[in-house]
Amino acid sequence: MSTNAEVRYGDDELSEQAVRDYLAAHPDFFENHPSLLSTLHLPHPTGGAVSLVERQVSVLRQKDRKLERQLKELIEVARANDLLAAKIA
Repeated sequence: MSTNAEVRYGDDELSEQAVRDYLAAHPDFFENHPSLLSTLHLPHPTGGAVSLVERQVSVLRQKDRKLERQLKELIEVARANDLLAAKIA
């Protein structure tokens, strides 16, 4: 069953209009996918000043990227330790 707002994935990139139509048809999309919000950059014009909220978000994103890198490193070390433990046993 197909609807007008349904987006079909193919070889071509999605158009901005297709994305807009999909989000309009699914207003709860970001509520169902909150992790996606952390990857989006939604600037808002503030003239020559930098918004405090925007600066805080920037700092939190930097911390998030650093923590993700550290987590990946820890997982790699844990996997290496598992391999060593398996060889010893």
